[in-house]
Formats: sequence, structure tokens, C-alpha cells
Amino acid sequence: MAEQTAIFVEALNYAAEGCMSDVEAYADCVTKNRKTWYKDCDQYKNNLDRCASQSPIINAIKIECSEGYKLCLRDNPANLLACNKELQAFADCAKDIVRKAKTEGELNFRPNSLQLYDISII
Repeated sequence: MAEQTAIFVEALNYAAEGCMSDVEAYADCVTKNRKTWYKDCDQYKNNLDRCASQSPIINAIKIECSEGYKLCLRDNPANLLACNKELQAFADCAKDIVRKAKTEGELNFRPNSLQLYDISII
């Protein structure tokens, strides 16, 4: 469980630039509602989505990194531990995007994908 939490925190740190209070509120809700987070934390998720939609880095992470983790969570809503592999892949992908954005400059950074649909960070 500690490894899952550490990976989760690491992923959020890379995905959260500019939206830390929303990330913390959502993470706190998920932690407090481990078995029912997927229905009890919608308000916090929506707040985070609103904030995240304003960041090119977060949008890139959502498009490029989150689909596998999102699908795993959908398939295992009451068992977050089942998604450790997908969460680690999300964290690694987010780190790569942040590194690239810092190298190229955030304002010039665009995701590689042209997908336009909303993908939740977590």
C-alpha cells in the first residue's frame, strides 16, 4: 500500500502544476473513500478537471498518459492496488512530458496526439 501511495503522490506532483489545492482535495477524498471514491469524489474530480483544462502541460498528460490508468480504474473501481502498473506508467509518462515542456518552454509545448476528447487525470 505504501508503494501505491508513493507512486500516486509522485504522479500527482508531476500532473498538478497550478492546481495543487484541487489535486490535494481530490486525493484526500480518494484516500478517505477508498471503496467508493469513484462515486463520492465527483465534485473534487470536476474541480480538478476544470483547473487542469487550463494548463497545456496537464492537458498533454491527460491526452498522452492517462488512458491506461483510467481504463484500469474503471475496471477495478474498488481495488486501486490492481492498477499499480498503470499508475507507474502514468507517472513515468507525466515525468517525460514535464521534462519535454521544460526543455521546449511550456508555451510552445503541444501534445503529440490530436485526440480532443476529455480524459480524466485520475
